[in-house]
Amino acid sequence: QPLDPTLQTGCTNTGGGGCREVPDVSALAGNPYAVMCSGSVGGCPGTSVGAEYFSDAFGTSLAAPSWAATVALADVGCGANVGFLDELLYQDAGDGHSVVGAVTSGNNDFTGTNGGDYPAYASGAQNLATGLGYLGGVDLSAGGLCRAYSPPPAAAAYTPLTPTRICDTRAGNPSQLGGLADQCDSTALKAGDRLEISVGANFAVPATATAVVLNVTAVNPAAGGYVTVYPSGEVPPTASNLNYRAGQVVADLVEVGLGTLGDVTLFTSQPTGLVVDLEGYVDPGSGQGYHPLGAPVRVCDTRIGNPSGLSGSAAQCNGHTLAAGATLAVAVAGSSFGVPAGATAVVLNVTAVHPAAGGYLTAYPDGAATRPTASNVNYVSGVVVPNRVIVPLGADGAVDVYSSASTDVIVDVSGYYQGTGSQYTPLGAPVRICDTRTANPSGLSGLAAQCNGDPLGSGSVRAVSVEGFGAPSTATAVVLNVTAVAPTQNTYLTVFPGGSPPTASDLNPAAGTTEANLVVATVGAGGMVDIYNLAGSTNVVFDLEGWYQ
Repeated sequence: QPLDPTLQTGCTNTGGGGCREVPDVSALAGNPYAVMCSGSVGGCPGTSVGAEYFSDAFGTSLAAPSWAATVALADVGCGANVGFLDELLYQDAGDGHSVVGAVTSGNNDFTGTNGGDYPAYASGAQNLATGLGYLGGVDLSAGGLCRAYSPPPAAAAYTPLTPTRICDTRAGNPSQLGGLADQCDSTALKAGDRLEISVGANFAVPATATAVVLNVTAVNPAAGGYVTVYPSGEVPPTASNLNYRAGQVVADLVEVGLGTLGDVTLFTSQPTGLVVDLEGYVDPGSGQGYHPLGAPVRVCDTRIGNPSGLSGSAAQCNGHTLAAGATLAVAVAGSSFGVPAGATAVVLNVTAVHPAAGGYLTAYPDGAATRPTASNVNYVSGVVVPNRVIVPLGADGAVDVYSSASTDVIVDVSGYYQGTGSQYTPLGAPVRICDTRTANPSGLSGLAAQCNGDPLGSGSVRAVSVEGFGAPSTATAVVLNVTAVAPTQNTYLTVFPGGSPPTASDLNPAAGTTEANLVVATVGAGGMVDIYNLAGSTNVVFDLEGWYQ
């Protein structure tokens, strides 16, 4: 190869000109390798026929097999061939976090006659003695190789499904699931556990699907923590989808890419039960395009006294608090909200306000023969809890909202699906693009450090760039997980494309809590979205999951 091949762009060499290494990588041949030797194979010393034992072996002849075995394991861990490994390893090292071990002393002048040619150095991403470094039992699939250098799947359309429960880890199968949906039954998750679940090629999701929409619920966690959902085979990202407190039942919507085998992985930082409901999928061969509204629109508020100041079609729910076990039909399409009569599904934010007791809300198409075994919003008495819902519309353009306990409900719409429109591209794994907390706890740099140490004040609006993290300048909307961290007062947050904050909300955090919600946000001018905070001061965290274009 030439002295500076393109694959080495960004590498830093210590003690020599150019980045071409001798070699690209190395292995430790001086320490023994354990090799299984069988008496049935010629050349195994000192053993009877049929006996097997581990024998120590030395030398460079074992270096290449050790790398080959490690790469084979990386292929399994990534769920696909990692491809041209040289390029991946150099890019990983160029990002400053090489997955291989550095050699910091010695040289390759084994005869002692060449003045210490190719010495190793104590610093530098690469050096002339050992290239990028050596293997020390490292799992390459746990580094950046699976995630960072695979192109995202092609943009594709969305197909909504009637919500279907596909996983419940609680003992005793309380959801009464059967077949593959029973895949998580009685799975006791400990702190730091990862749960892999099958989705693609099952549950009416085609094998060619690139992403799915899931409602993930944490049930009775043992302590405060979080859940991260990402494509199986990818590196666990610095991101979160769901934040919970001990003993809580809390849900959040997730739009996540699928791994190579159609699976997704859920990581939990603390012991908890998990419930997963499937709401739709993204697939190149079918579905509807997305049409974001110019800004979220409030279409229903059941509270007495009309606190949202709604009129016309939007006043349809005024004063109609839901009784326990009641269902409310909410007209969304074919009215003045910007959703046409032919829309097949809508993106809603559904909020339970001051329920009389603990319970849940379920949103589903109006006119459906049965209410699905699924939930969208889980609440306890007296709280204000929102969650994002992507739900099919009934033939009349309405959705039904069922509540298991008496509560007020607010419904905001931010977009709809119909015919041709914007197509969805999931990121290989969520990317953190903003964290206002002091001391940079997420370790962000570059453009991702845009919010570092700058919390939102009372009545303030913050502009956040969503370009530069994979989303193109032509993106019409982005899928974000937005987390409010430790607000000083009860407040609400609204994400919108610019201008004046609309009469709508995305999060309703109580003072001192950490609460998250998925937002399908319309992108404003210059690739920006705005976030508004009503009261007090709060930190916010933005994780980008994908985009529509």
